Amino acid sequence: MFIEINNLIDVKQTERINGWFAGISESTVEGSFLVHHFLSHSFKSSTPVCFVALSQSFGHYNVISQKFGTNLSTQKETNKLVFVEGLKLLGNTCCKDCDKGDNSVDDKSVLINLLQSISTSYKDLKEKNCCSPTIIIDNISVLIALGFSTKDVITFCHYLHEVIHEDIGEKGCLVLYANNGKHNGDEQMKIVWNWMCHNCTVTMEVSGLPTGYCKDVHGEIAVKHRHSLTKPGKERRMQYKLTDKNIILFAAGMSSAVL
Repeated sequence: MFIEINNLIDVKQTERINGWFAGISESTVEGSFLVHHFLSHSFKSSTPVCFVALSQSFGHYNVISQKFGTNLSTQKETNKLVFVEGLKLLGNTCCKDCDKGDNSVDDKSVLINLLQSISTSYKDLKEKNCCSPTIIIDNISVLIALGFSTKDVITFCHYLHEVIHEDIGEKGCLVLYANNGKHNGDEQMKIVWNWMCHNCTVTMEVSGLPTGYCKDVHGEIAVKHRHSLTKPGKERRMQYKLTDKNIILFAAGMSSAVL
């Protein structure tokens, strides 16, 4: 968990972020370190997690989590984590439809099956831990790459948001990670990211430096809190450098490399 990231988004180290809808995007540089941050923070704040992997394996996330002092296998064994292998689940659904002689797989039914699996896992975690879990999806862009329509992906995200808000009282948290399509000209992902910007509690956009690669400054993070009835909207932009187990944030032009 990166303490400086928590400071950037105004969250205390062990604070539960109930009711949050966080959108993470990347452009030209990797932003997955923020996914690992939210995963680690959830366990530090005693919040169970339903993690939906669409881009990497369980082993990948477990190796990185251990750098932050968290063993995902232990979290699974103690009912603090449900790890949903999203691609495998999508593939199994398609294969079942083909086995029935239906060569034209219905995209909606495939995503509905995935949504139902996530919803069931979320409810089981909530019942076993007596608190609302966090749902993390890495990476929603994969659905577009697999050929799902923009409308279906946005509808899927909308109903995920409904899952964490369906009960009266304590709400869960939803974290979606995506490529925003700005660098590679993916118009479909631009639409999905724009929808997330209008609906997320907070968005975190990771991008490379406008001036190009620098070994001492790895990129920029733009954080936007959406305006609400209780809190005014605000924006912050910081540059960062990643190390093996930490992140260093500084204002633009304030890195020691350029001073």
